[in-house]
Amino acid sequence: MSIDPILQIMLNVFSLIFVVVNLLVGARIISKYFELRNKVFIYIGFAWIGIAFPWLPEIFNLIFRLINLQANDLFLLILFAIVNLIVIPPFVILWILALNKLTGIRDIFKKILLISAIILSVVFELFIFVFLSIDSPLVGKVSETREYTVNWSTYVNLLLIVLLVFILVTGLIFGKESLNSKDTTVNLKGKFLLSAFVLFAIAAALDSIFTVQTSYGIILKIIARIMLMVSSILFYIGFIMPERIENWLIK
Repeated sequence: MSIDPILQIMLNVFSLIFVVVNLLVGARIISKYFELRNKVFIYIGFAWIGIAFPWLPEIFNLIFRLINLQANDLFLLILFAIVNLIVIPPFVILWILALNKLTGIRDIFKKILLISAIILSVVFELFIFVFLSIDSPLVGKVSETREYTVNWSTYVNLLLIVLLVFILVTGLIFGKESLNSKDTTVNLKGKFLLSAFVLFAIAAALDSIFTVQTSYGIILKIIARIMLMVSSILFYIGFIMPERIENWLIK
C-alpha cells in the first residue's frame, strides 16, 4: 500500500514543531535559573528538552530527503542511536534529581528513585553500546520500506517503554503532590502538571502503537504530535505558572 507523501511530510513537520516547542519550553525554564539561582530549573529544563529527543529522527528524515543524502545503513543506525537512545538516560537522571528536590516524599524513597534511575540508565547504555558493536540487529535495523528510518528492536522498545513509564510515574507523583496542596496557586499548578503528563502518556502510547507503514498510522501519529505539543505547553504553565495566566485563572 502506497503512503501519501504529503502525509509523510506533515508528520516530519509536526515532529519539528513539537521539538521546537519543547526546546523553547525547556530553554524558558532554564532561564529562570538566572532569575532565582535555583539549579532545579536547569535540571528540569534540560530534562524536558531531552524528552523530545526520541522524535529527532523524524526531523533528520525530512532533512535527508530534502538534500537526497546518500547514507549507508551503519551511518543511519549509529546517528539515530545517538540522538534517539544514548542521550536519553542522562536526561532521566536530571529529571529525578530535580523531582527529589521538589517533592516532599521521604528521603529513603528519593534515594530509591535516584538509584533506580541510575541502574536503568546504566543497563540501557550498556545494552546499546555492547550490541551496537557486536550484533547491531539486536538494537535496530534500517527500514526497507521507508527512507532514512530505523526500526528499533523489541528489546530496545521495551527499555524505552520502561524509561518512559519511569518518567511518567514520577511526574504524576509530582503533579499529585501539587494537586493536594492547600495553596490555590500550587493546586492549580498540579492540575496543569497532571494534565500534561496524562496527555503525554496518551500521545506517547499512540505514537508507539501505530506505525508509519499506513496512511491511517501516519494520521494518528500526527495527532499524537499535536497532543505532545499541547502537553509541553501545559507542563510549562504548570511548572512556571506565568503571572498573567495565574491572574486570569485565579480571581
